[in-house]
Amino acid sequence: MPETIGPAIQSVTDGRLTFKKAHLEYLGNPECVDVTFGPGRSILIHNPQRRQELLDMLLADEEGLLDEDQNQIELRLDSLADPAPVDEQGRMRIPPVYLNRLRLPEKGAKVYLVPRRRNGWIEVWSEAEFDRMIDAPADVWQVALNRLVLRRRGTQV
Repeated sequence: MPETIGPAIQSVTDGRLTFKKAHLEYLGNPECVDVTFGPGRSILIHNPQRRQELLDMLLADEEGLLDEDQNQIELRLDSLADPAPVDEQGRMRIPPVYLNRLRLPEKGAKVYLVPRRRNGWIEVWSEAEFDRMIDAPADVWQVALNRLVLRRRGTQV
């Protein structure tokens, strides 16, 4: 797992986000990242290989039973995933559906990039939503993710 770096404020210009070198290294310097919906009104930026490894662990179901937690995770981290190329300058275009999710102002938008060590992804939050997130409890999908991780470790939930 990559070494954690702290949150950083970055600009989004014309729907494009430019990563700092440390963030690209954190993601493993991919030529393409996966974008998914995160907790609250955030989006997640993933190294595609790490995202797939996480899904393989979380969605493995030996019993073949329908599971609401797995459904939540599959929808957010798999079914709605969108690839986004990263250019030589470390820029990626945020797909419109995810840009809309962030509720950014038209001009001069700032976002927080928050690396999450445990999962190897970077959460992207608008400034206003970042402040709300700090004060709010975890939402349903994050609770589901935690329950799945505990089950995979053999811990009773």
